[in-house]
Amino acid sequence: MSEVTEGDVSYACMRAFVDQLAHHGVRLACIAPGSRSAPLVIALARHGGIDVRVHLDERAAAFYALGRAKATGEPAIVACTSGTAAANFLPAVVEASQGCVPLIVLTADRPPELRGTGANQTIVQPDLYGVYPRWAVDAPVPAVSEGAARAWRELAARAFTAAAGWPAGPVHVNLPFREPLVPTGAAPDLGSDAAMSVELPRVPDPDPSDVAWLADEVARTERGVVIATTLPHAAPSVSALARAAGYPFFAEPMSGLRTPGGALAAGQAVLSAAQLGQPDLVVQFGPPPLSRASQALIAAARTFVVAEPHGRPADAWGTAARRR
Repeated sequence: MSEVTEGDVSYACMRAFVDQLAHHGVRLACIAPGSRSAPLVIALARHGGIDVRVHLDERAAAFYALGRAKATGEPAIVACTSGTAAANFLPAVVEASQGCVPLIVLTADRPPELRGTGANQTIVQPDLYGVYPRWAVDAPVPAVSEGAARAWRELAARAFTAAAGWPAGPVHVNLPFREPLVPTGAAPDLGSDAAMSVELPRVPDPDPSDVAWLADEVARTERGVVIATTLPHAAPSVSALARAAGYPFFAEPMSGLRTPGGALAAGQAVLSAAQLGQPDLVVQFGPPPLSRASQALIAAARTFVVAEPHGRPADAWGTAARRR
C-alpha cells in the first residue's frame, strides 16, 4: 500500500465535500484551469453526477454558472485556482448577490504558511468578495481525522443552504491545499462518510394585512399599473394579478416575464411617450426598475406599493405606501 500524501488527503476531503453538494442537487460546475485547484477539480470530474464545464477565462466561467443558476433556480459551482484568478469572479458574484441567484464560488488557495510571503499566485483571498456573499468561509487545510469526512460534508451543506436558502445568493468557500496536489490512490481514513440532509430556510409568508390592503386598493383603483423588475425566477402570479385587475403590465428583461401574451411588448416605448398619464396606483415587484421611463412613472403615481420578498432594498425614492 502506498503512503498517504497531502494530495490523497485533499482529494478524499474534496470527494466528501463534492458528493454532499451533489446530494443536495447541485448538477453543474464551471472550472477555470489551474494546478492549485487539482484536488477539487479531480473530485468534481470523477463524481459522475455533476456536469463539469471547463472555461479558460474565469469571467466566462463565472457568468456561465450564473446564467445556468438563474435559468434553473439551482445552485451552480464556479471554481478556480489561487491568486488573481479568483478576483475575476467578482463581477458575477455581485450580479448573483443583487439578483438573488444561488452561486457556489470555490477558490483554491495556498496554505496559511505561504500567505504574505510573496509566494507565486498568492493574494489575500479570505473575504475577497466583501459584503456580497451570503456566507464566506476560509476553510481549513484538509487533514486526516476521525471526523474529517463529516466536517467537510457539514461545510458543503452549510454552503448549499446559504446559497439556496432565503434570500438566495452567492457563497464563497476558500480552499487552501498543500502540495503535492495530485492523489496517488492511497485512501486515508476520514471516518464516517454518509451524506447528510438539510432543510432550507422557508420563504416568509406575506403579512395578511398587507395582502388585504393591496387587494382593497386594486379593487377600487381603475388606473393602475404593474411593473416587474429583477426577479430571481419567473413568477406567473405577477402577470396574473395584472390581468385580473385589468392593469397594463410592464416587465423588464431581468424579470423573466417578458413573454408573449403577458407583458406589453413595447412597454418602454409606451412609457417614454408618456401615453399613460398619471396612474393612481403602481405596484412594483422586485427592486427599483432600471429604465428612466419606469422610474418616472413611479414618481408620478398617486400611490406606490413595493412587493420585494427577497429582502433587497426596493424603495429608492422613499415614497412607497406599503413595502413587503
